[in-house]
Amino acid sequence: MTDETPTCLVFMMRPWIFPPVKDLVIMIGIGLLLSIGSYCLAQAYRLAKASTVTPFEYGAMIPAVLWGFVFWNEIPSSSTLIGILFIISSGFYLIRQEARHKIS
Repeated sequence: MTDETPTCLVFMMRPWIFPPVKDLVIMIGIGLLLSIGSYCLAQAYRLAKASTVTPFEYGAMIPAVLWGFVFWNEIPSSSTLIGILFIISSGFYLIRQEARHKIS
C-alpha cells in the first residue's frame, strides 16, 4: 500500500487470511441455503404460472426494508415505501383476478 491509496480501497490491499472454521461453516451454510432457495424458486416458475409465483417474490421486499433498517440504519424514503405498496398491492390484485376467473 502506498500513501496514495484511497482509504475506500485499503480493505482490498490487505493480505488474504483463511477464514476461521466457524466463519467458513456459516458461509457454506448460507451458500447451501441460497442454492436450495434458488432451485425451489426455479421449480416454482417451472410448475406454476409466473403470475402466481411472482407475488410471493414481491413479499421479500418487506424483510429487505426491515433488514436495511436493522443492520444498516437505512430509513426508506416515502417514494420507496409508496413504490413497494404499489407493487405488493398489484400482486394481490392479480391473485384476486385469477381466483375470480377460476370461479367463473
